[in-house]
Amino acid sequence: MWQCFIHFKHTILPDKPEPPASCPVASLISVSSLVLSWSGPCYDGGSAILGYVVEVRSQGRSESGEWKKLTVECASTSYQVSSGLQPEQEYCFRVKAYNAVGESEPSPLSAVVKMENTGWVGKFGMVFKLTHKDTGRVCAGKFYKGRRAKEREAARKEIELMNHLHHPKLVQCLGAYDHKPEMVMVMEFGESPFQGNSDAETLALVTAAQWEFDEDSFEDITEEAQNFISSLLNKDPRSLYRHMTKTFQQTLFSDLLT
Repeated sequence: MWQCFIHFKHTILPDKPEPPASCPVASLISVSSLVLSWSGPCYDGGSAILGYVVEVRSQGRSESGEWKKLTVECASTSYQVSSGLQPEQEYCFRVKAYNAVGESEPSPLSAVVKMENTGWVGKFGMVFKLTHKDTGRVCAGKFYKGRRAKEREAARKEIELMNHLHHPKLVQCLGAYDHKPEMVMVMEFGESPFQGNSDAETLALVTAAQWEFDEDSFEDITEEAQNFISSLLNKDPRSLYRHMTKTFQQTLFSDLLT
């Protein structure tokens, strides 16, 4: 007696991908540009993700509130928006993933972003004033340039150093995050002796090396500490070197006498 077995092959057809797993997060915000970063979808629908669609909606009362496409050809999970945004306006962002079948549903919406200068530019990155969405706590976020291995190594060394500094009079490191190509260190927010009434005034004070220790903000800082900080804030590196050498010699001499 012959038996016949028939095997059926089960084929799963590809589908649209799931939405991006996280909302887009804005960083490096200026008056007319910013960088958005997000996480890709948990499931690509059985077909490789080809790219992302980035959309924006104005939060202004006079706007229609319609979603507008900023790009339909973003190949990575970050995108620099350098056009289409107006100073002092508020915007919300969302992202869609797409594969060969079609587009996903939109990601969760971003927080509302106001286009204004909230950061200070340095040699190795930018520092921004951050506000926790749930608690309202104000922190400082340092965003490092991390495209090159040398830049990333320098950022790691600074973060490691901050993690070893534990003193009530020093700004503490609250956390660090590595989202290639960007690295971020979150710190306690401290008052600056260069603080001006605007970003432009603050930048001018830093450039001119002009500072002032506000009595209310720096009342817990001793006069000796303020003098030491003032000696470090010097545009002439030779003067700084002479002061550091003198301080080291005085400390060494004091230690030998005790």
